[in-house]
Amino acid sequence: MDYALYKGHQEIAAGTLSTGESITLPESTGILSLTGTKPFSVLQVKHDPSIPLVFAGLALMSLFFFLTMFVRHRRCWLRMEETADGGLSLVLGSGAMPARALAREEFDGMVREIESSLARWKGGEQDVARTACL
Repeated sequence: MDYALYKGHQEIAAGTLSTGESITLPESTGILSLTGTKPFSVLQVKHDPSIPLVFAGLALMSLFFFLTMFVRHRRCWLRMEETADGGLSLVLGSGAMPARALAREEFDGMVREIESSLARWKGGEQDVARTACL
């Protein structure tokens, strides 16, 4: 059997003992004897019920991370102001978008939709002023 003796964190002696052998401990503090051995086995079984939950969370987080790579981010602003003559002014703006041509089509579609909604709201009048910027 292998042994190692420590004083604090420092190893002061090491070696191998066979059955029936003895060693004298340093500084004459005693004698260490190996009188015999008994066979044994150590079996450690670990079961953590939260592991499937952790892996499911990791899978979902990874899935949604990669899905964000395919989603175009859009940011638009709509400002409503009352004009001097008592009318309503709507200003629609948009930040820089990566695909300018496609962004322009989407932006124009939003402007047309707002114009048609305002026209229906005003009872079919078509005097909606158009001011939009991309």
